Amino acid sequence: MAEMQYRCHLEATVVKKAKSLLAEAQDAAVAVQNELLALGWPTSAEVGRANGSQLDGPTQWAKDKRDTGELLGVWSPAENAGRHPDFQFLPNGHLNPRVKELLNALALHPDLKSDGDRGVAGTVPSGCMVRHRA
Repeated sequence: MAEMQYRCHLEATVVKKAKSLLAEAQDAAVAVQNELLALGWPTSAEVGRANGSQLDGPTQWAKDKRDTGELLGVWSPAENAGRHPDFQFLPNGHLNPRVKELLNALALHPDLKSDGDRGVAGTVPSGCMVRHRA
């Protein structure tokens, strides 16, 4: 009986510690996301307009590029919109065509592989929208 109580106590302690570590990791991910978003990267709409989007909505251009692995986006929960790191753009605002090569190379890195969920923070399958989920 004492062994069973000890195991239950140990299991509860491990679960509590794991939940605490997960909460800390989530808080850290949100902090990094907020720091990056504070850099003022262009929105999906701005990127679409700068690249001459003739679509009904300029945000669709960015989505299409993300879906084809040509553009990396970061989700802004506060704006309910995507933002895009500015290193991907030429001085005239056009998308640098070599970004696709970079995203393809990152997608091959084992530590950056996605489990199929395109919304997991820190994963870079080609062209995903990186977002943190609480």
